[in-house]
Amino acid sequence: MTHTPRKYWTFISYSHRDENWAVWLHRYLEAYRIPRGLVGRPSREGVIPGRLFPIFRDRDELPGASDLGAQIRMALEHSHTLVVICSPNSANSKWVNEEILSFQRLGKGDRIYCLLVGGEPGISRQSTGNQLSPGQAECFPPAILNPYCDDKSPSENAEPLAVDVRPGGDGRENAALKLIAGILGVHYDELKQREVRRARRALWMRSLIISVGGMASVASYVALADIGVGVPGREAIQTLLDRGQWSFFRMVPSDAEIGRQAANLRGTLLETLDNSRDRDGRFAQRMATLDRWDISSHNQAWLAVYRSKGALADSLKGDFALLRAAFLTDRNSLEPNIERDWFAPSMQVTPTDGIGLCWQLINLAVYAQDREGCNEFERAQIVADIGVIQQALQAYSGGTTGAWNIYPYQLPHEPANAYSAVMVLHSLLELRAADLPWEESLERRDQLLKSTAEWLIEHYRTDGKEPGWHGTGQDEDEMLDGLSLQCMAMLLRAANETDLQLPEMMVKSFTDSLIDCVHRQIDFPASSGEFEADVIWHGQPRHLTEAIRFLWYPWALEAMQAWLSYDQRIPQSIEERVRVRRARAHLVVEIGPAFVATASRDWTFVVAETLYGLASIP
Repeated sequence: MTHTPRKYWTFISYSHRDENWAVWLHRYLEAYRIPRGLVGRPSREGVIPGRLFPIFRDRDELPGASDLGAQIRMALEHSHTLVVICSPNSANSKWVNEEILSFQRLGKGDRIYCLLVGGEPGISRQSTGNQLSPGQAECFPPAILNPYCDDKSPSENAEPLAVDVRPGGDGRENAALKLIAGILGVHYDELKQREVRRARRALWMRSLIISVGGMASVASYVALADIGVGVPGREAIQTLLDRGQWSFFRMVPSDAEIGRQAANLRGTLLETLDNSRDRDGRFAQRMATLDRWDISSHNQAWLAVYRSKGALADSLKGDFALLRAAFLTDRNSLEPNIERDWFAPSMQVTPTDGIGLCWQLINLAVYAQDREGCNEFERAQIVADIGVIQQALQAYSGGTTGAWNIYPYQLPHEPANAYSAVMVLHSLLELRAADLPWEESLERRDQLLKSTAEWLIEHYRTDGKEPGWHGTGQDEDEMLDGLSLQCMAMLLRAANETDLQLPEMMVKSFTDSLIDCVHRQIDFPASSGEFEADVIWHGQPRHLTEAIRFLWYPWALEAMQAWLSYDQRIPQSIEERVRVRRARAHLVVEIGPAFVATASRDWTFVVAETLYGLASIP
């Protein structure tokens, strides 16, 4: 085959109904200055030039023609690559399809790139034999879905490479850079990093020129805004700096630095928990009372230790019996016992909240997720234990789907409780991760997970001074800050791990709340809620009340980590991503040491929850 010299760097094939996209792409490609570090380098397409010029884009339709014109065929033959603007218009265009086939027949089928501007890729192939839903339309021309092969017949099930400028896709800038990388035959990451460095150099060069030119006051003004001085336009300037990741005075520490600090803080907390165990290895309520332990504190501490890494954490985890401590105690003792206190309580037992049950259920499910550490006997015991807990939790189920009560057997008029709901949601997420059922049914587990998450979404309130979840009774009008951060963390995790869809406005509200944590200091108060309800206990009415303290620090860290994972799936704005990372760094690097020092002198559950939040950071 005679080698044909290349004239055009790429040929843009499109339906003329998509001409606006073609014009934009043509101008962008020809105007783009290739980074100097790449110019002159040999590539698959030859020596990399300073600019991608010329680009071929036909400007005339071909009315009445039976095939492609000679000019088009020659342009295709003399083009290095082909970029197809894919939409329902091009999918139905005879000429776009012919241009693709002609390029493939030239033996250049591996140099075709797709720019998705509308429609759905491959939907026609996926829906063969089924009726398409309203609004669904194929965007790939037939020759992309079934490319031409050397044996003169189309191949099947091709997977075209494409970049996406549809809403939620790559965005115009990244899509164009990906196309340029393909046209040049270089890696996209290399081109992107060079582009970022060039943009930064350009910004600082412009700042330098402005300063030298007698306009240093502008740079000074920007610096004042960056520092946080209340100058007019500060928010807009900070947004611009964060969007470009150009802030000089509010630089975000690297993930490695944050991780090192988090590891140091975890070590301090693990040493504290090591000193809070009784003679049987169980975690006491606090170091001052090593002879007293409760199901919630013990299980919170065990979970935080299990989530941590290092030799000390491994030694604190203990054996399988330590995990099941609340199942193994003597029913006649004063120590917590699940069967006596929750599963089959007598009238003499004081009814209590179901939070301890949830922590125990979470731990059993987390342990079962360790396929190597959990043997068959232990997994069978865990299945039996979670059955006992789930049956006990039936007494806490609310009157509506997904609602959960703080106390057992509440009267119907008593409101359900967000704290109980988020603890059950956490339990269900861990059961799902361990592939364990609810009431012997995986389907029931997933239905309950979905309805519990939806109940929390429905009861998210925005009518107060700050959005979030409120208490009940006398706290009905008070947003409970720590509880709200815990709910954010679990809902974001549920969205990351299941098909749960969070309302866009709720995600924006979560983002603003997490970003605002950058202003919190060590003395920011923990919220407390007093929950009360009327119940029927063994046929007798009783009025129960309990005060619960909600920590904000660990659940802010947990929610931030879940938000960053959510951002990888559904990208948020660059400035929001930078600001959430900055807030997380503030909590760990700047106030973390003081917060941990204070927590180490507090109750065991404070130490445990703080360790749990810090253990979310890699």
